[in-house]
Amino acid sequence: MAPIERVVDEGALISATTVRMAMKNRLIVDALRDGRRFDADVLRAAARAQFLVLARENDETAVRVDRLDLPDDASAEHRRRPEVHRMLAAALRAAADDPERLTAIVCAARDDALQEVVDELTTRLVLRDRPPTGGPDDEFERFHRLRDFIEIDLAALEAQARRNAPPGDRS
Repeated sequence: MAPIERVVDEGALISATTVRMAMKNRLIVDALRDGRRFDADVLRAAARAQFLVLARENDETAVRVDRLDLPDDASAEHRRRPEVHRMLAAALRAAADDPERLTAIVCAARDDALQEVVDELTTRLVLRDRPPTGGPDDEFERFHRLRDFIEIDLAALEAQARRNAPPGDRS
């Protein structure tokens, strides 16, 4: 059985990764869908709030697991679960109150978001601009390029037209 401190450290690491991914996804949606600019202060506050939500969930889990009527032959691992959740909740609250850690997560999320967008654009541009080879896969690839064009480009144009339309005519 792993030492309780190690279990808590691993749980905190997983939680920090969860917060980082949530911030990355928020950045992408804010920028691409909503046209918002990067605001480190807003994201640090959101990351802090996410850590506190995870801490509260662990507190609640500790209470719920503590109330379980464990059989006499329950393993030591099952018996220590409430303590693990309480310790993890404390570690997550500490992370929420650590400005340097929040800044590091926001910066890493920004880098992840940028890389994801660049990778997606690169993939779409490379696939779209590849000339036909005269081989048997040309028709298949042509179909997918047309589908991508319709789903991506026309959808973006439609969304832009809706944003630019007068308020009563946005259907």
